[in-house]
Amino acid sequence: MNGVTSLRGRYRQRNRASAFVATILVLAALPVLSAGAPGPFSAAHADAPDTAGTCTSGAALTASPSTGEAPLIVNFILTIPSGTGTPHYSWNFGDGAYWNGSGVGYSDPSHLYLSSGFFEVTVLASVGSSQYHCSVEVEPYGRVPSVGITATPTSGTAPMAVRFLAEAFGGSGTYESFNWSFGDGAVGTGIEVNHTYGNSGVYLVRLSVLDSNGTRGSTTIQVSVLAPGIPLWLVALLVGSIAVLLLVLLVALRRLSRLRRMSREQELMESVPLGVGPRPSPTDGTGIGSTPTLVLSPARETGQRDSRVIAARPPEELLRVSQRIVRHIAAQGALRGDEVASRAFTQAGIQAAVGVSRSSVSNALRRLERARILLSDVRHVHGEPRRLRVYTLTDLGWALASDLPRRPR
Repeated sequence: MNGVTSLRGRYRQRNRASAFVATILVLAALPVLSAGAPGPFSAAHADAPDTAGTCTSGAALTASPSTGEAPLIVNFILTIPSGTGTPHYSWNFGDGAYWNGSGVGYSDPSHLYLSSGFFEVTVLASVGSSQYHCSVEVEPYGRVPSVGITATPTSGTAPMAVRFLAEAFGGSGTYESFNWSFGDGAVGTGIEVNHTYGNSGVYLVRLSVLDSNGTRGSTTIQVSVLAPGIPLWLVALLVGSIAVLLLVLLVALRRLSRLRRMSREQELMESVPLGVGPRPSPTDGTGIGSTPTLVLSPARETGQRDSRVIAARPPEELLRVSQRIVRHIAAQGALRGDEVASRAFTQAGIQAAVGVSRSSVSNALRRLERARILLSDVRHVHGEPRRLRVYTLTDLGWALASDLPRRPR
C-alpha cells in the first residue's frame, strides 16, 4: 500500500468525489487496523509538536504533527512570497506518494502515514521564473506493546520456585520474542518460564517483548525471598528452655535474697544484745551463770521462758540508748489494736524520755525494728491533730524488757 496517498493525493486525475469517498473509507478502517489503539486524532497526536522545515529564502514549511503513533495524519503548510501568476507545487511525501498541482489547496495538503518509519518530505514551488525548495522530516512510530507479568508466588523463603507468565497485547498484535531477566543474574525466554531463587533478597524481574514491527515493550515486577525459616518445634524448644532458665534464675534470686535478709537480721540480732545478762545457772546454784540467756516470750503472758545462747559484748553508747528505749516503752504498757496511744509511744516522746539527740533515737529505733524487737504502726495519739507513728514491743521485746532490770546500769 505504498500507493496510499493524501486526501488529495494520487486520485487527483480521477473524480474528486471518488477520492473523497476513498479517504473516508480509509479513516473508517483505522480502528480495525490499529487493533483497538487510539486513532490518529488522539490527544497524544494533538499534543505532538510542530516542526519547521528547511527552505530557500522567502519560503516556510511546517509539519503538524511531525511525529506520533501510526497511523498518523500530518498536515503540511507551505508559504511563499506573493508574485504574479499561479504557483505550481510538486510534493514528495517520502513514503512513495506524490502530489502535484497548481492553485488553491496544493499549498497545505494532509497526508496519512499507515506504517512507522522515518520520512523526508520535500516540496518544490514554482512561480514564474522563481522556485522555492523546502524539506521537513516526519517520524510515525508503531504503538508500543503493553506488557504484564503474573508471578506465583511473589514472596516466600529460600529456596523459592517462582512461575512467571507473560502477558502482551497491542503493538502489531504478533510478537517475536519474550526475554526475561530474573534479577539475580539469570535470564530466560518464552511466554511461561520457571525460576528458583536460592538466596534471600529482593529481586527486580524484567520482561521485554518485541513485536513484528520491531517495537519493544517492557515491564518489571518485584519478588521478595526471605532467609530459610526456623522449624516450629525448634522455636518451641528454645522458648521453653528460656522460660525454664528464667524460672530457675528467679528462684535462685529469691533464695539468695532470703539468705541475705536472714543474714542481716542475724547480724542485727547479734549487734543488739539487749536481753543479755547473767542468769542463775541450774547447775552451780550460785545465781550467777557463765552462759547468758535470752527470753523469747514475755513471762507475764506464757509463764514460761525459752533461752538462746548469744555472745556477750561490751556496753556501748548506742546499746545503752537501745536499752533505755526498750525499758521506756515497756513501762508504758501494752496497746490494744484500737487503743489511742499516748505521746510517750512516739519518737518525740521516746526522745524526751531517753534524753539523747533525735538522730541517735532514730538510728536506735531502726535497728530495734530490724531486729524484730520493736513493731511500728500509725495510729491516733492523745492531743495530736493527726495520726503519728508509734512503737510497741514484740514478744521478743517484752522478753528483753523483762530481763533488763536485772542488768547493772
